[in-house]
Order: sequence, then structure tokens, then C-alpha cells
Amino acid sequence: MAKEADIRRLFADAKKAFGKIDVLVNNAGIYEFSPLDGVTADHFHKQFDLNVLGLILSTQEAVRQFGEGGGSVVNISSVAATATPAMASSTARPRPRWTR
Repeated sequence: MAKEADIRRLFADAKKAFGKIDVLVNNAGIYEFSPLDGVTADHFHKQFDLNVLGLILSTQEAVRQFGEGGGSVVNISSVAATATPAMASSTARPRPRWTR
């Protein structure tokens, strides 16, 4: 969910089904490891748009919907946000060239 129209529709449907919005749980996210030379603009934007932009847009819309009584926002992450892939250090620098 990283498109404003999709997010507005989601909140409209939720409000229609439940009457009001008083909590948002941000739990969407993706992680696709790729060596540095394998990261394309599309790869970057796919992850950034869902993981960051989607969270911001969803939170903005939730706050608009909360009303005077306020509400709660819960952001959930995973170990993928802090884990270093096993290949990370070797893919960030050129491989040494050994000659014999």
C-alpha cells in the first residue's frame, strides 16, 4: 500500500464497515536482498515505497480519520530491519584478484 488512492479507499471501506477509525497498525513491509550491483531504481522504489512511503501515507490518513477523540498508531517491524545479510560485506566491495 503505497498509493494515496488505494489508502484513501482502504480507510473509506474500513470506516464504512466499522463506523470509525481509532487505531492503525502499520505491518506491511518487504525485504529483498540484492548485491549492490543488482539494485535497480525499480527494486529500490518497490521497497522504499512500501516500507516508508506507505507507512507515512497510511499514518497521515489515519490521523485525519481519528477525529477529536484521537487514536493509536502501532508500527511493527521485523528482524529483517536490523539483520545484516551474510553476503553484505563481500558484495559491497570488489573481490580481490589473486594471481599465482
